[in-house]
Amino acid sequence: MTGIILKIIFCPIAVAAVSFVLPTHIYYPSFYYPLFVGLVIALVGHAMEIMLLQSETVWLSTMLDIGAAALITYFSQYLLDGSYVTFWGAFITALVVGATEHLQHSYLVSSGKTRKGD
Repeated sequence: MTGIILKIIFCPIAVAAVSFVLPTHIYYPSFYYPLFVGLVIALVGHAMEIMLLQSETVWLSTMLDIGAAALITYFSQYLLDGSYVTFWGAFITALVVGATEHLQHSYLVSSGKTRKGD
């Protein structure tokens, strides 16, 4: 439970921050668009975390989260009207999300909260 709560908080903040800092690479015309994209990244990341995260797979989980975040961010421009995302915008967003995810993975593994019920 801790993992999904952290993701729902930090992923939308990361996407919104990157879209604010790099408006030439990632642009969402509405304030709600980066929150929606961050929520989708959080839900997909949580599903992957449930399937994969263990003490031996922290880096693998982080790399997969970066890839998923890049794809979700890039293809969001085709689903959200008026948005545009460059390759570099998606990549930088994925790196920021990946940094937060790695910290979360490390915390969850070190605290023993990698089981589904925690």
